[in-house]
Amino acid sequence: MKITVLAPDGSVVRELQGPDRKGFNRVSWDLRYPLTFKPVEGDEGWFGPPKGTFVLPGEYSIKVSARGQD
Repeated sequence: MKITVLAPDGSVVRELQGPDRKGFNRVSWDLRYPLTFKPVEGDEGWFGPPKGTFVLPGEYSIKVSARGQD
């Protein structure tokens, strides 16, 4: 299952992988863009591994694709 987060202008903000099984499932998005750089291996800094920047406030859309269907 692929979950795509879209900005108000329709551009892709983030793509997440979800479970592909029956029943109740949960996927969490940390409201961040993906990283735009490759961190140095083993360098977690003061606050853990590097993370992308937060998205701006607004209305975002979600597109779910599973087993070839949107």
